[in-house]
Amino acid sequence: ITIVADTYPDPLTAVSRTGLCPGDAATIQFSGAGHYLLQPGAFNTPSVNLAPLVTTVYTLTAGNGPCVVTRTLELDVNPQPVLVLATSNTELCSGEQVTLQAMSGDQVSWSTGHSGLQVSLIPPAGQQVYTATAKNSFDCVTAATVGVMVHPLPEPSVQVSKEAFCEGESVELTFSGADTYFWNGVPAGGGLTLNLDATQTFT
Repeated sequence: ITIVADTYPDPLTAVSRTGLCPGDAATIQFSGAGHYLLQPGAFNTPSVNLAPLVTTVYTLTAGNGPCVVTRTLELDVNPQPVLVLATSNTELCSGEQVTLQAMSGDQVSWSTGHSGLQVSLIPPAGQQVYTATAKNSFDCVTAATVGVMVHPLPEPSVQVSKEAFCEGESVELTFSGADTYFWNGVPAGGGLTLNLDATQTFT
């Protein structure tokens, strides 16, 4: 009669990282036994990738034949930084200054190259989008964006139907180069008609 005595395994685990950020994965490799079972998840291969949503304690059952031992392994899921962005103005004119504000308890850096919770700058014309990134002590990162629309300054012009006319005649004015127009402080649409008795200057 031949009796084969199995030995109790002494399983080894190699973990790529035990501290995770939300969405991260860790690779775990097992050795030192003939078969493995990792719970929760019912993983039975020598290598698994795990991406828990919250801190989780795993139980490893490793065996050589009927000889079985258990080990525990904890993967910590660290908190994500909180980051909320605001701006002093979402629409402004070319040449105006805007202040970008970050609300976070962690370190914040901006796509502009600045760091800190507040950045003031004069953006170029057009739709501008700025990204802020917050990083906490666990090296977990949160990114957010804020946008501002910078309108170019208008370049209005006035076309006059005739520059010289006789007393009592009317003159047609046509405006261009802007979205809205005011004539001497009064909304004027895209043009108007004037009846003049003498040479005059208007704004």
